[in-house]
Amino acid sequence: MTIYVMSHKKYDYPTPPDYKTVLVGAVKNGHVQGYLSDDTGDNISAKNPNYCELTGLYWVWKNVKNDDNVGLVHYRRYFSKYSNLGMHWRYALGRKIELLTDQTASEMLKDHDWIVATRRRLIAVDGSYSKSIYDQYKYGHNEHDLLTVKQVIAEKYPEYLTAFDEIMQGETISSYNMFYTSRKNFDAYCAWLFDILFEVEKRIDISDYDTYQARVFGFLSERLLSVYLKHNNCRVKELGILSVDYMSRKHSLKEAALIMLGKEFN
Repeated sequence: MTIYVMSHKKYDYPTPPDYKTVLVGAVKNGHVQGYLSDDTGDNISAKNPNYCELTGLYWVWKNVKNDDNVGLVHYRRYFSKYSNLGMHWRYALGRKIELLTDQTASEMLKDHDWIVATRRRLIAVDGSYSKSIYDQYKYGHNEHDLLTVKQVIAEKYPEYLTAFDEIMQGETISSYNMFYTSRKNFDAYCAWLFDILFEVEKRIDISDYDTYQARVFGFLSERLLSVYLKHNNCRVKELGILSVDYMSRKHSLKEAALIMLGKEFN
């Protein structure tokens, strides 16, 4: 049972002992002592500029087989153990907060299939809340890419089209590609997700995308997780997200990390 922290660089604040860091894009970013790397075995490490944390996700899927449960978080975003921390991370500031542990997460899976981030509305390009997930993608990214995803789903997994349309027409999703689930669920989801994304990759041209828009498959996968969960009627536990970036605006990174680990600081 392991929660994997996806990071593209070395970071200095501590994480609980049951978290393991995977350096993503390691084929280009190099290696960090004590970190796992996504460029060994069966890997897509070179795709990191376009797939973001998914290169680490793919590596775990293909190369780590001894986990009963699998979780994914980021070096700057973690699950709180509390359900109602809220999307406004200010609630964590100055409080003694504990991160989700493997033990707590495993207990939650007795009554749920997946642990994901609390569903939230996405911000449109003008700074307002988007009317729908589709509109937010249409105006913030390349609409053609999302339409290509729908076409691939129609060809490969037509039974998912209803869930896809409902998620796209809705207002909220569970963001960040963060989750915790059983190995069985993890394997099934990854097989579905990468089958879709690899086919989409063949059909779209991103050669003129800037660095931000080039992260297209990371953006698309954020939407697809909610589609997968909805279609499969998964029992979902939503948890609040703690952001080191947000907390460090008021505290130092060290202080923010100690708060997240449930420790006091001077």
